[in-house]
Amino acid sequence: MLRRVIFIAAVILLTAGSASAQTNQIIDSTGDGQGNPLNGPQAVALSASGNIYVMGSFSANVFEVTTAGEITEIIDSTGDGVVPLSAPRDVVVDGLGNVFVSGGDAVFEITPAGQISTIIDASGDGEGAALEGAHGLAVDSLNNIYVTGAISDNVFQVNPGGLITEIIDSVGAGPEHRLNLPLAVAVDDLFNVYVTSSSNDSVLRITPGGAVDAIIDPGDGTGNSLDYPRALAIDGSRNVFVAGQFSD
Repeated sequence: MLRRVIFIAAVILLTAGSASAQTNQIIDSTGDGQGNPLNGPQAVALSASGNIYVMGSFSANVFEVTTAGEITEIIDSTGDGVVPLSAPRDVVVDGLGNVFVSGGDAVFEITPAGQISTIIDASGDGEGAALEGAHGLAVDSLNNIYVTGAISDNVFQVNPGGLITEIIDSVGAGPEHRLNLPLAVAVDDLFNVYVTSSSNDSVLRITPGGAVDAIIDPGDGTGNSLDYPRALAIDGSRNVFVAGQFSD
C-alpha cells in the first residue's frame, strides 16, 4: 500500500477567545526572510517564555518565533560545525530555555546564547548501545532529555551533566512486547517514560526503577484497534494519550 505524506511549509497559531478562535500564520516557507527557508515542518515546541520553535525536516533547520513575531534560524544543516543536522525529526525546550533537536544519529542542544553542541551521537552511551535514527524527544522536570533511536530500537536518557544511559533496548517488555521502531517518547511527573513501539502497535512504559510493561496493545479490546502509534501526550493526571496514524 502506498502511503502519501504531504508537508505544508507553514505554522498556524490558533488563539482561543470568548467568541471564536483566531488563526494567525506565524511563519511560512520563506522562513526568516533572510534566505533561510522553512521546508517540511514536522514538529513544534513552546518555551516557558512563550517563544515557539519549529523544525524544518526538509530544510534541516530550526526557527525561533518570539512572542513579538521575530523569526530567527537557530540551527541549520551544519549542526554544531562537526556533526551535521540531517533530516531533523523532533524539537523540545527544557526549563532553562535550551532547545534540543534530533536528526540523523544525533541530538543537538542550542542554548539561549546560541551555542550549539551535540549531546549524543551515533556512539550512543559509548558502551556498545548505539543511537541510530534519532527521532522522538522528551524532557522532564529535572531537564533530563530522552531520545528514541528509531533504527536502533532503544531510548536514551541524557542528564544535564551529560551522562548518557540507555533505559530500554529492543528487548522491550519481553517476547510479546518488544520495542520495534520507537517514534515518540513522553515522560510524566513521576519520571515514568512512555515510548511507542510503532511496528508492534503498542506503547511501553519504563519506570524509574527500570521495570518495563505494555500499557496498550493493540487497542481498547472492544474492536477499536491501534495501528502504528505515532504520537504521545500526558496530562497532569498522568493519563496517556496515543495517536494511531493508520488506525485513524
